[in-house]
Amino acid sequence: MRSRPARVRSIGAGVCLAVAAVLPGTVGAAPPAGAAPTSAAAETTVRAAGAGEHNVTVRGPSRMRLRTGCREDYSIRVSFDVSAGEDYWVNLRGQDSQGHTIDGSTVSGTATATGRTTIERPLLLCGEGHDAGVGKLQVNVHVGDEMVDGTARTVIRYADRVRMKKPKRAVGRGHQVVLRGRWDRGTGFGLDCGYHNRKFVRVRIDFKPEGGSWRQIARTRIGAYGDWRKKVEVRRTGRYRARVRKSDRYLPARSVARRVRVR
Repeated sequence: MRSRPARVRSIGAGVCLAVAAVLPGTVGAAPPAGAAPTSAAAETTVRAAGAGEHNVTVRGPSRMRLRTGCREDYSIRVSFDVSAGEDYWVNLRGQDSQGHTIDGSTVSGTATATGRTTIERPLLLCGEGHDAGVGKLQVNVHVGDEMVDGTARTVIRYADRVRMKKPKRAVGRGHQVVLRGRWDRGTGFGLDCGYHNRKFVRVRIDFKPEGGSWRQIARTRIGAYGDWRKKVEVRRTGRYRARVRKSDRYLPARSVARRVRVR
């Protein structure tokens, strides 16, 4: 079979992986060097309906959320056209922002009919073993005499939280009040943020006077264990809240509003 450029298209919600290269090969050739080995338990024979040529499409999550423990909350789906008797080999996986592998699956088989084949496998994302930031989805598809490599960007974030303790209820006009609270990476994570989190997290302080609207008045950094504090001058009665903006590492977070009255 003659090698030709493969097309990639989106097949619904998620992200479409761009094809990096199509390389000629031989039917039944071994997987490329460095690829995950294919085990007998992963081998499968897929029946497909319809007709067509090799036309690889891949769908995966454009964003993922880190939770405690290891979870299979997200998956990658690959579809391609095969002819009866053609061998195929598919490797699905990902990487976090630091290059750590997000385990997926390796699947191989022989098509028993000419048509469309779809394979979907989960990704194993671990809150304590993977890092937030911009990662990527990766796929290698070997069908007949073609090898297709694809990658796509995915953003991995913590569902972080920010809190504000109750400040003094009333102060004199022009006096200062200390606002304080704590930030963490989300339910179940430890308090030790480490340097990496402290570098990227900025707590913004918003103020809303009675009858007015919210506006940012200050910002501060978190400490070694996620604690934060900021002195602000009080001139009007109103409410204060803490907020963390959405980024490539964290989802947006906002505290409960706290009221301070001017005596």
